[in-house]
Amino acid sequence: MQTVLFICILFLAVASVIPDNQICQEPDENAFTVIRCGGPGKNGLPGTKGDDGAKGEKGNMGPFGFEGNKGQTGPKGDLGSEGGKGYKGDIGETGLESRVSSLELRVIDLQSKIPVAVDKHAKLWKYESAEKNYTSLGLKASFDHAKTACANAGGQLATPRNEAENEIVLSLCNRHGHYAYLGIHDIHKDHTFRYPNGEAITYSNWNPGEPNNYRGRGEHCVAMHFDGKWNDVTCAEKHLVICEF
Repeated sequence: MQTVLFICILFLAVASVIPDNQICQEPDENAFTVIRCGGPGKNGLPGTKGDDGAKGEKGNMGPFGFEGNKGQTGPKGDLGSEGGKGYKGDIGETGLESRVSSLELRVIDLQSKIPVAVDKHAKLWKYESAEKNYTSLGLKASFDHAKTACANAGGQLATPRNEAENEIVLSLCNRHGHYAYLGIHDIHKDHTFRYPNGEAITYSNWNPGEPNNYRGRGEHCVAMHFDGKWNDVTCAEKHLVICEF
């Protein structure tokens, strides 16, 4: 028996070193089979689809894509709800105040047309310089109305071209207790103040920091203060009318 077992072991050892041989053990643990191995076989048919795997974790957000084309305009929306009540406005002029203002302008216009006759009756103040006469009725008006009144009388709004003339206008300004309009303005070009004839001014007496067109209000006209200094103002303001001839 031992001889048979020895022969089997020797046979298996020899078979295992021969190429393409494979040793398989039989169900009987004392039995072995030597099989000659052939070449690899063909792939088999695909198996059936397996079950879906578990859901993976959410990935990071990808980069933004290019902006798309503008879409078509949508339909007009419904009318919105009514807004809240606005702030109360300033009180306007009463009918009487409006009529008085209108009459004042008519008086300025009519009286300025006859300055010599009125002057003879001492109803206006008049100052003279070497070349000019300055006259005021003590009434106030907007720049346009003041300019028109002086033009209708054959003159123009007071336009001092030197310190001496500025002092004469200041005297009338203080006598009547009102700031006075001057004939210069920058209506046609901001920050370029000119005389009524269109020439650029050659003399000025501005307050420090003026002209400044305060808060962009459109201050294109000029008024003289009680110290003789000038300040740019809106042309709708009412100031003393002083005409020069």
